[in-house]
Amino acid sequence: MYPMKKLKSSASKTSVSRNRSANKRLAYEGLEHRNLLATFVVNSIIDDVSGVPDGNLTLREAVIAAETNAAFGDAAAGDLDGDRIEFDSSLADQTIVLSNGEFAISDDLRIFGGDRNVTINAGGLDRAFSIDSTEQVVLRGFNITGGMTVGEGGAISITGAGSTTLNELNFTANVAMGAGGGAIVSTANSVAILNSTFDQNIASGASGSGGALLVNSGDVAITNANFMANVANRAGGAIEIVDGSISINESTLGGDTLADGNIAGPAGTAAPGNGGALHVTGSMNTSVVVLNSSVLNNVAASEGGGLWNQSGSSMLVKDSTVSNNIAMGADADTGGGGIFNNGGTTRVRGSVVEGNIANGTSGSGGGFLSTDGLLSIIDTTIISNIANRAGGGIEIIDGDLYVGASTLNSNIAGVLDGSANPGNGGALHVSGTDGTNSSFVDSTIAGNFAAREGGGLWNQSGSSLFVRGSSIVNNEAGGDSADDGGGGIFNNGGTTRVRATDISGNIASGTSGSGGGVFSTDGIFYANESTISANSANRAGGGIEVIDGRVVLLDTMLGGTAEADGNIAGPAGTAAPGNGGGLHVSGASETLTIINGGTVANNVAASEGGGLWNQSGSTMTVDGGTVIEDNVALGAGADNGGGGLFNNGGRLSIKDATIVNNSATGASGSGGGIFSTDGLVTVEDSTISANIANRAGGGVELIDGTFLMFDSILGGAGSGNVAGPEGTAAPGNGGGLHVSGMSGTYVGIDGSIVNDNVAGNEGGGLWIQSGSTLAVRNGTTVGYNTAGLGGGGGLFSNGGTLNVMGSTVVNNNTTGNGGGVKAIAGSTTRIDSTAVGYNSALSGGGFANDSMATVRDSFFANNEATVEGGGIFTDVNGDLDIATTGFFGNTPNDQN
Repeated sequence: MYPMKKLKSSASKTSVSRNRSANKRLAYEGLEHRNLLATFVVNSIIDDVSGVPDGNLTLREAVIAAETNAAFGDAAAGDLDGDRIEFDSSLADQTIVLSNGEFAISDDLRIFGGDRNVTINAGGLDRAFSIDSTEQVVLRGFNITGGMTVGEGGAISITGAGSTTLNELNFTANVAMGAGGGAIVSTANSVAILNSTFDQNIASGASGSGGALLVNSGDVAITNANFMANVANRAGGAIEIVDGSISINESTLGGDTLADGNIAGPAGTAAPGNGGALHVTGSMNTSVVVLNSSVLNNVAASEGGGLWNQSGSSMLVKDSTVSNNIAMGADADTGGGGIFNNGGTTRVRGSVVEGNIANGTSGSGGGFLSTDGLLSIIDTTIISNIANRAGGGIEIIDGDLYVGASTLNSNIAGVLDGSANPGNGGALHVSGTDGTNSSFVDSTIAGNFAAREGGGLWNQSGSSLFVRGSSIVNNEAGGDSADDGGGGIFNNGGTTRVRATDISGNIASGTSGSGGGVFSTDGIFYANESTISANSANRAGGGIEVIDGRVVLLDTMLGGTAEADGNIAGPAGTAAPGNGGGLHVSGASETLTIINGGTVANNVAASEGGGLWNQSGSTMTVDGGTVIEDNVALGAGADNGGGGLFNNGGRLSIKDATIVNNSATGASGSGGGIFSTDGLVTVEDSTISANIANRAGGGVELIDGTFLMFDSILGGAGSGNVAGPEGTAAPGNGGGLHVSGMSGTYVGIDGSIVNDNVAGNEGGGLWIQSGSTLAVRNGTTVGYNTAGLGGGGGLFSNGGTLNVMGSTVVNNNTTGNGGGVKAIAGSTTRIDSTAVGYNSALSGGGFANDSMATVRDSFFANNEATVEGGGIFTDVNGDLDIATTGFFGNTPNDQN
């Protein structure tokens, strides 16, 4: 370099006179003081520093003259107020090879190459330009290659408080061996880069950053530029920004093929290799804006295949495409194939993030990885991104995530080629346990895949996930274990809230996969005014699977109005076994399920609990006008069924609900409406009607435990429950309710109506087993029920304890014995303060007794028997103790 000294020059002043008007005085007006730029036309490719005129003007001579404002060699003196350098047409497509070091620029200078396609080759000896100006510098229309520096900025170093414009420049194969900036380092006030190309520049230092551009400070604006195949060992394959601001508009970082992509951390020298295209190191309010641009096919050895943002900094990506970038970090907290946000504020709007990959062994966040900080995504499509460990679309570790009016489609966590590790959260995975908040509003999560858990969304313990006005559809989780699945959502102990959202068509496809729509283990899951439909799981919980924790469904549709809308547990051919078509509870540690309002409809279970399935040790509450209808349990065993609900020893509370048109269609399926084995069931102010079971308990089947009904309807006018429909009865006992349990099962029915139920064999209304107790009391009506030849049109006691008190048994009928009540040998029966009337049977129109029976303060009227005992028929083995009881109008007689 040569010292440059500015020389002062004076400008002439010129005055002219003008004839303004023939009628006016002549006057003199002075023109403004003007200085014209000196223009140099370079016509030689020689790098001449001799200063001896030879008739050929070199670029070196022109720059020195412009800088010193004094003649040098064949260059006239430059102008104090700025100069312009152009190239003669004779230099078209020629190369100026520098042999005397960089050009130092500190003045107001413009170098225009025009259409000459001139190349400046620094010869691998130094930079091409060093700009340190307080004024305006413009370089335009030529190529710079072969720049080399042991420091920063292989081709150009820019400092100073002035402004520098680089327009229509091509930077190729420049190298910075120090901190970085293979082509350019900027520590300046203002730099504009327009219509330029950066290709194969390298930041080769051990910790070199910014393969093409290193911004240490100041403001850099890039428009219509291409950065391709640039390389940095540490970070920012194309661009590294430490502090200041950078805007990138209508530009491309990378290219259409992997060979065009920029690389942060090439094999063997990665240190560590973050931000394949762009990396932010600054934490002092550094600002990055990417507008109308493309970030394509870049590679980072560790994090942020495309872009990498730092804590304390902000990044905006708007109306841009981030596609086919790769992050290769092997650890669980590395990855972010498209964008990595390291605690900063990153906003993406109106963009496409597609085909990015986190392919390290435990790489996470194919599209995005955000750790702490804020990631905001609006009106953006996140599609076909892949991560081996978790978060095919997005991985978030602490901090906040907001997704609005966006689509996450066809993202994959854990490719099924042996690289899944394990593969959780196809669209989103949350690893953070320190109050991470994720929100999805008016968005679509569709067609994503997780090799193990959470085909759509996966939320962590200690974190919160909120989804509103969105669709979570057709996602798949492929995990084979019973605690894998969650085709739509997997909630791993966190708090997940869903409002006005559609969760449908999701699949837990693993061998024992559970929770086709939602899988929640521990934690809390809320759904409000939402639809969970047409989901499926092989093992359990076609719609929802719960292991411990709490699930609350408020005014939510679980299933749908058509068969195709129903959730399925255990599809044909893959059922294992297939329990809880709508919802299944596996947890036994005080799991709480609350269903308030809404509908559970058209769900199917291959074995048990077509609608709902509750576990021992857990509590399920159904109230608020909930309707459970048209659900089916297909299990063939006598202990299978529960078309509407199956309670496996837990606590089931039903209040102000309707359980209607459910069925247990298996060969010996039982409990068309409810099947409870052990446990406690309470039904209050509810209706259980028009349910069907082939074996027993058209409305309710009980094996042990306690069942209490208050102020409810079991059956209904023209809509009674059926046990043993014609053609499939096996045998068909207990049209309204059937007790199979012999270990102290207790049934209490208070103030209720049991009517219009049908049993193909025994016990049209109620059927009680040996060792169990049935108490019908407090104004209950058992009426209009029908039984087959087995008898007991209203009630049947198969050796149990039957107490009917303060109730009415009316208009029941059977083709066998005991139109109102039948109690066989071994039973203990008490009828107290009860009206038994208008019942009909072969014998014992009102009561067919083969038990130890006591009748007090009751009334038998208008009962009819075809053979004998219109009121009461007592078999030879029975015993009847009757007192203060009236008879009227029974035929053929009151008692036999």
